[in-house]
Amino acid sequence: MDLVLLPLGADRCEVHGRDRGMAVVSRTDAGHYGYRAVTGDPLGLRSVAGGASTLERLDYAAAHTLTAETDHPDALVQILALANAARSGEILCSAAPGWDFRERYEPIPHRSCHGALHREQMHVPLLMSHRASGTPRRTVDCYPSLLTALGQRPRTPIDGVSFR
Repeated sequence: MDLVLLPLGADRCEVHGRDRGMAVVSRTDAGHYGYRAVTGDPLGLRSVAGGASTLERLDYAAAHTLTAETDHPDALVQILALANAARSGEILCSAAPGWDFRERYEPIPHRSCHGALHREQMHVPLLMSHRASGTPRRTVDCYPSLLTALGQRPRTPIDGVSFR
């Protein structure tokens, strides 16, 4: 076990890290993200935040940039997305790298699962035939970027931000 997430509502989630303490990830009404280390630093963000135990008012891009080179890239945004997913439970567990919760029950060996918060599963290649005008950050940003390239707008609200 690497991380245990305990959703505290739509915009807050406790994050417990194995032997690394507990912190709270939050989002304000204005869409800014925050991280407050309570009994430790389970995501290892103090080192990238100059030792600060509380990070506040990080927008969608800044939350990605701050965490991009850590062991849990984009964790602030992704934790709240996972915690608020329709099929999410009251407790979410993330296996440590190299481990899988499903291995015993499935015939195909797994070494992790899709959607984990670890670097090796968060960074995926993106090939494009034209240079992006912004910075591609998340796979959820691909669809809004495609719509922008086609001169279209989504018909309903969607996750993601165009990088075109």
